[in-house]
Amino acid sequence: MNHLGEAFGKITTFVFDMDGVLTDGSLVV
Repeated sequence: MNHLGEAFGKITTFVFDMDGVLTDGSLVV
């Protein structure tokens, strides 16, 4: 579950960053 959350967090952070939203990955736990 750790690796899954890490990968998902990276993708989410990338998408949110491109959208112009500040994200540290804490949004996805």
